[in-house]
Formats: sequence, structure tokens, C-alpha cells
Amino acid sequence: MASTTSAGTADRDELPVNIGGQAVIDGVMMRAPGRVATAVRVAPDRIVVRQEAYHSLAKRFPPLRLPVLRGALSLIESLVIGTRTLNWSAELSQYGADAPVEKDLGHQVMSVLSLLLAFSVGILLFMYLPYLASSFLGQGEGEGANQVIFHLVVGLIRISLLLGYLWGISRWSEVRTLFAYHGAEHKSIYAWEETRKVTVEEARQHTRFHPRCGTSFLLVVALATVLVYAVFDSIWINGIGSFGGNGNFRSVFHRLLVHLPIIPLVAGLSFEILQLSNRMRNAALAQLLIAPGLWFQRLTTQEPDEAQLEVAVVAIRASLDLPMDGLRSHIEFI
Repeated sequence: MASTTSAGTADRDELPVNIGGQAVIDGVMMRAPGRVATAVRVAPDRIVVRQEAYHSLAKRFPPLRLPVLRGALSLIESLVIGTRTLNWSAELSQYGADAPVEKDLGHQVMSVLSLLLAFSVGILLFMYLPYLASSFLGQGEGEGANQVIFHLVVGLIRISLLLGYLWGISRWSEVRTLFAYHGAEHKSIYAWEETRKVTVEEARQHTRFHPRCGTSFLLVVALATVLVYAVFDSIWINGIGSFGGNGNFRSVFHRLLVHLPIIPLVAGLSFEILQLSNRMRNAALAQLLIAPGLWFQRLTTQEPDEAQLEVAVVAIRASLDLPMDGLRSHIEFI
């Protein structure tokens, strides 16, 4: 148990500053070094918590801590952890505290398939369709086509699709509740980062917009792909892909297949940009760069109520192994 000075307040020199999180069904998942904790409200006065030990591969394999590599790894790990905790929270919402903690092989296979399906749908919506639309507009194909213009058009289409998608799902009441937990996650993380106090009262005072949010990450990725793929496609057409003949892409699908292996590079680069902007967030230039991501969060977060803030506070305390003093709800660990 980490030493504490008061309920929800920890020694600044003993615990990590930065932790990450994710909203789940009726709850919040928090990830601290060595531990993942998910708190879900199952009744007005009852919160169920699951703690799991988790150590990143980067801890065991130092080369994976190198810049860009660590970002790609972090994205993969976040997707795996996020999908697993989201599925568990959905089962908890359906079955209550009797939801299975240990999964059989069938559950594990379904989790993998759901992750692959989500990834495939994302590739279809935010890569293939923008490429197809840009090609229909006469960009990027043919001899001497300007790849920078092609990817600028693709980027505009991709961001428009992303905005439309986020706006559309935000109309659903269930999603608005999820976004309120997203806001609670941000406010409680801010409380921890800035004061080391993890209480509902402290979290309430902070903003729901955070520069390290996954929404900001999506926007950074959308912008990074314009630069990375424009440079890569120019090299491919005039170099790598031109060996033995014409280096132009034979079809939109061919371009997509060539681009897929570069996704980890784009993700890793975007991760580094996001981390740098967070560390320098008080600088004027950094504030200008992170502003679009914070604007995006007006779509993906809602102001939480007291009960939702309490769930986020419980999740942070559980991830850091802090006491559950001063909370209104009954906390049950499973």
C-alpha cells in the first residue's frame, strides 16, 4: 500500500505523476505503472472494482522504450487493455457482479475477433474511403500526380468523416453517458497531476479537456498521416515502387496495402508529438498546437455529475493502491 498523507492525497515523491485512462460502460478504467483498475457503478450506492497487474513489454525489453517504438507499442497495448475492460464493463452492466472475471477460450477468441473487426472498420472508414474519394476527385493518380495535394485532400476528408462520426454518435443518450465518464476521467486525472489529491471535490474544479486524450491523439494521427504518407508515396513512386517498371499505385486498394505496414510508424510519431505537447502545454506555441485536439473533446466529453466523478476517483485510487476513505458509495473489489 502506498503511503498517504490524507484520504486521496499521496506523497509526491513516491507515486507516478502521469496515468492514463478510458471511459467504459458506466465506469472508468485507469492505468498506472504496474496496475490497471476498472471501476463500474452497478447501483446508485455501489461501485464494483477490478484490479489487474500489468507490466508493459517496454519494461522487459529496453529497446522498445526508444522514441516512436514506444508509441506504437503503447497504442497496441492500449487497444488490447481498452477492449478487454470495455467488454468486461458491458458484461458487468448485463450480469452484475456475477460477470465472469476469468475468460474461457471462447471469450478470448471473441475479444480478439471484436478487436480485429473494430480495426478493420476503422481502416475502411478512415483510410480506404478517403483514398477512394480523393481518387474520384482526380487527385493522386496518374503520371506526375502530386502526392502532397492528394494527401491534403485525403486528410480533409478523413477529418470531416471523423467529425461527422463523433457528432453522430454523440446524439445517442448511451454514448453521452459514456462521454460524461470520459469527462470524469479527465477531471480526476487533472486533479491527480496538479495537486495529487484524488477526491470528488478536487476533481470537480478541473477542466474536462486534457491534451493527452485519445481524441487529441486521433487528430494528431490524421495530421501526421498527411506528412508521412505524402513523403512515403513520393519515394515509392520515384524509387522503391519503380524498380522494374512504373512505380504508380495500380489501384486504391494497392495503395492501402502498401500503407498498412506504416501505421505503427505514424502512431509512434503521433504519440511522441502528443507527449511533447503535453510536457510543454504551458508554452504559447504548444497551446496553439494542442488547441484543435481540445476543441475535438467538446464532442467526446460531457460534464460529469457527482456520481460519475466518484467512479473516476475510485478508479484512480485503485490503480495507485490508495485508500478508499471519504467516499459515499460502497466499494466492492472482485
